[in-house]
Amino acid sequence: MDLSQAKRQYQAMTRYSRKDPEFRAEVVGTIAGALEKRGPLPQEGDLEDYEYLSAGHVDSLSLLGFIAELEEHFDIEFEDEDFEREAFQTVGGLADLIREKRLD
Repeated sequence: MDLSQAKRQYQAMTRYSRKDPEFRAEVVGTIAGALEKRGPLPQEGDLEDYEYLSAGHVDSLSLLGFIAELEEHFDIEFEDEDFEREAFQTVGGLADLIREKRLD
């Protein structure tokens, strides 16, 4: 990793660690973008309440790629227990999990 890459990574890490409303909007937007790569999002309802797994938006095969994309983007690592948490089932819950991991 060269110096410019290290600097960008540090800036991203510190930016995502802040407790501010822009952080949540960015996390939800990133999740939405990752989901849209796998199919169109529903046009009705609150995106944060969207149960992307039960809706079949992400199946067992694409789940690995979806999770890897989020882990890389936010520089986090999900644990096996995270996948069993109720929060993991919705976009808003997933955003909360990512925030928890960024603030650890």
